[in-house]
Amino acid sequence: MLRSLFLRLRGQDPIMIESFLVHVRNLIEFFWDCAPKGAILPKDFGAPARRDKDAAVAELHDQISQLLSHLTWARVQVHEPDPPDLGYGRARWIYDAIAVKADAFFKGLSEHNRKWFSARGFVNEYQQWMR
Repeated sequence: MLRSLFLRLRGQDPIMIESFLVHVRNLIEFFWDCAPKGAILPKDFGAPARRDKDAAVAELHDQISQLLSHLTWARVQVHEPDPPDLGYGRARWIYDAIAVKADAFFKGLSEHNRKWFSARGFVNEYQQWMR
C-alpha cells in the first residue's frame, strides 16, 4: 500500500497523505527500533534481529503518532498550530529510506517467506521493492 499511495501522492489530498503516513508509521515500527511490545518484526520472518535507531526517523514516527494516532495535548498545542513538514520532499525521503530497508529485508528472506508479502491485489509485491 505504501508504494501504491506514494505514486499518487503528488497532490495535497489529505486523505492520501493521511493514508500514506499511516503506512509509513507501520513500516517505521517494522524496520526501525520504534515497535510496540508484541509487534511483528523482521526477525519473525527469518531476517536479522538488529534494527537501526535513527533520530530523524524516530522524530517522524513521533510526529505521525501525534498527528494521526493519538489524542494528546501536543497534537492540539504543538502539531496542529505549527504542523511539521509532511510535504512531498519529506515523503520522498522516508519512502526512499523504507525502500532501502525493504530491499535488504526481502533479499535476506527465503522465497518461501517472501510469499507472506503477496496478496490478491498485490501479487508478488515484494518484487517491486527489490532493486
